[in-house]
Amino acid sequence: MYVDFINITHKTMKGIMWGLVAGGRLVAEAKDVGTFSPGVEIKKKYGLSENVFPLQTSILQCVALGVKWADGTREINPNLPDRIKNMYASPPPGAGPPQPPKP
Repeated sequence: MYVDFINITHKTMKGIMWGLVAGGRLVAEAKDVGTFSPGVEIKKKYGLSENVFPLQTSILQCVALGVKWADGTREINPNLPDRIKNMYASPPPGAGPPQPPKP
């Protein structure tokens, strides 16, 4: 998932949580921590789990789910999409440790 954004506020961000929305449902999340200053363009690439695919839709959105500001306050998107039920499902017994997402 590629994200290209500009912090259009007057406050510095210290963290942001992105969500990939397919067909109106949240299917993946990516968290980023750093210093995102006002007016600066940020370009990032996040890996997605292969379990996200196939999406069975061509309507995709990348939305900010929440922001942590430099002053320590947090803001959550008031229009959060529904999460798919198995997004955080536990692996079956004996499946081994979780694997990192593929870039």
